[in-house]
Amino acid sequence: MSQNRFYRITILIFSLLFLNIVILQAGIHAPKGEENKIKLKIKGKERTYYELDENGLNYKGVGKKFEMGDSIRIGIYSRSIKAQTGKKIRNYGFTVQIDNGKPQKLKYNKSGSNVTSADRPGWNYTQSGVWFVYLPVKEKGYKIKVEPLKGNPVVYVRVSSKKLKKRGKFGDVLKTVNRQDRWRIETQIEKEIKTTHWYPLKKDKQLQYEINGPASVKVFTRVEFDNGNPKDDYYMRIREDGYDLG
Repeated sequence: MSQNRFYRITILIFSLLFLNIVILQAGIHAPKGEENKIKLKIKGKERTYYELDENGLNYKGVGKKFEMGDSIRIGIYSRSIKAQTGKKIRNYGFTVQIDNGKPQKLKYNKSGSNVTSADRPGWNYTQSGVWFVYLPVKEKGYKIKVEPLKGNPVVYVRVSSKKLKKRGKFGDVLKTVNRQDRWRIETQIEKEIKTTHWYPLKKDKQLQYEINGPASVKVFTRVEFDNGNPKDDYYMRIREDGYDLG
């Protein structure tokens, strides 16, 4: 979508809700084909990672072992290799595409760690780069494609899926701390009309919330269209204490 079209769309953010979530039943996924793998010793346990070569890594059926109606968290963990001496920081990145969606570019700047591998003595590995995405379970699972960026050092990837279980009820509805106007939206469900409050997120504006953690937060969005096309995409960025979350 062009930039002009993007700014003709108003994104509406529903007041944030606290949600108590428990992570259950982890699953680790291997990519298709014969890919190089390495076992890394992390906090006394061995974890299998796969090398991200120029052909990328392709995963199929991610999350399909869970039941329909469940929600899952897909985690993509990554590390780069580094010598025990030399540069303290490694820069690397890759793109992640889920099904036929738009590829998401991820870039990391990671320092070294105490993680080692018996497969490659004398080397260690960076701190983990982590990216999570929360999705409903699909009958055949999700296809995930991970492709390296140009100029990458050697990168290793680990993909997991975990079931989410909601515990308790929604907590308080949160209000912005930077005094933003709210819009009232009425939704008719059969004969009942329900009113909820939403915050408009417009060009060059921010919605700021103060949240006491640890807590899980759920964000709902709607779009007001003025160009008559209900299929336009829209984007927003979420930050915590100045750091991009997605």
